[in-house]
Parts: sequence; C-alpha cells; structure tokens
Amino acid sequence: MPEPVQVAGDAGWEEESLDDAEAKTAIAVEERELTRAGMRPQTAHERAERHVRRDYSYVQGEVFRIVAIGGALVLGLIVVAILRV
Repeated sequence: MPEPVQVAGDAGWEEESLDDAEAKTAIAVEERELTRAGMRPQTAHERAERHVRRDYSYVQGEVFRIVAIGGALVLGLIVVAILRV
C-alpha cells in the first residue's frame, strides 16, 4: 500500500496516497509540455466533449461484419456436421 503524504487542501490538511501525488505530478508535467508546445491544456469537460463528437459511423458496419463472419462459421460447422453423418 502506498505511503500517505500530507497535502494542503481547502479544509486543512488531508491524506492522499503517493500514487495520487504522482498522478497529479504527471498531469502537471503534461500540461506544462502542452503549454510549451503552444497548445492550451484541455479540461475534463473538453476531453469528454471531443470524445462524444467523434465519428462512430463505422461501428454499425463493424458489427455487421462480425455477425456475418460468426454466422458463416456457425453455418459451416452445421454443414460439416451434416456431411459427416
């Protein structure tokens, strides 16, 4: 279990695991790199909004392809089973 570290919070001191501290450091480093590259860091809301706006129109075709291949395999097994008898 990670060691707790003391951090200053709004309501005084609170404990937080070392993993949380490392995650916050990683986020800060990423934001710093984005700023240096001339890009502003995105908020969680902006990242979620971009995810929702992505084009998922290909999913229906992929599902159809998977179902068609599965159906062909099952049909092939049935035919093989019938011919072996």
